[in-house]
Amino acid sequence: MGQWLKSQKLKPDLVLCSTAARVSDTLALLQPALPTGTPVKALEALYMALPREILTVLAKVKEKDKVETLMVIGHNPGIGSLAHWLSGQGDKRALERMRDKFPTAGIAVIDFEIATWKELDGEQGTLRQFMTPKDLPKA
Repeated sequence: MGQWLKSQKLKPDLVLCSTAARVSDTLALLQPALPTGTPVKALEALYMALPREILTVLAKVKEKDKVETLMVIGHNPGIGSLAHWLSGQGDKRALERMRDKFPTAGIAVIDFEIATWKELDGEQGTLRQFMTPKDLPKA
């Protein structure tokens, strides 16, 4: 999945992640695909967080102009439910797939027309891509 992120030229300005050991392992696998020096914040508030709790964390991210691209690494069902709730538009098939199952290591790329992260709300985003490990070409 890290190589897919790199191939798509997806470069987060900030990574927010849960403090769970599994999330740390996931992050370690992704970091070689991220630009050197990408800031990472491990937050206890993201551990097994529900969608509203994740939104509260995102609303605290300051300076949208400096953090345009945000990556959140968390847990299901919260992270998958939030991605679905935020994605009001996008490819219908990808939206359905994401709604049906947001698997471990799944990645939802969602675009928002907002000035600050506090403005995030339901169905505001456009799902640009939804990628899962099973979608990757076989090596």
